[in-house]
Formats: sequence, C-alpha cells, structure tokens
Amino acid sequence: MRRRSFILFLGVVLIITILSNLFIGCRNGKQAAKDGFEEMWQGVITLWDFPRWPDKNGNRFGWIEKKIA
Repeated sequence: MRRRSFILFLGVVLIITILSNLFIGCRNGKQAAKDGFEEMWQGVITLWDFPRWPDKNGNRFGWIEKKIA
C-alpha cells in the first residue's frame, strides 16, 4: 500500500510538470512570433584574462584572435 501511494504521488508530480511546461512553452512561442525579428546586439565585451606570452610578431592577443576568426 505504501509503495502504491508513492507511485501515485510520482505520477501526479510528473503530469503536473509536463502540463506546466506545455503551458509555459506555448505562451513564449506566441510572443516570439509577434516580434518577428531580433535586433543585433551592439556593445563592448570586456575580457578579464592574465597576460599571455607574445607570439612571433609580438602580439599578446593571438589566442583570442584565433577564436574570433
């Protein structure tokens, strides 16, 4: 009897979780459809990093330039 009530409790929690996710997901999708597009972000990205050894050309930022390119 104790095991049956535990399984029933888990089933109810699972159903509530699934239904709440469906309602929340549907509401956000409709709002995104109204907007139509997203503006491009423009801003400054600040990197806090320790100094690197310079490469052959004396550039200390080669590590990030490789990731950007």
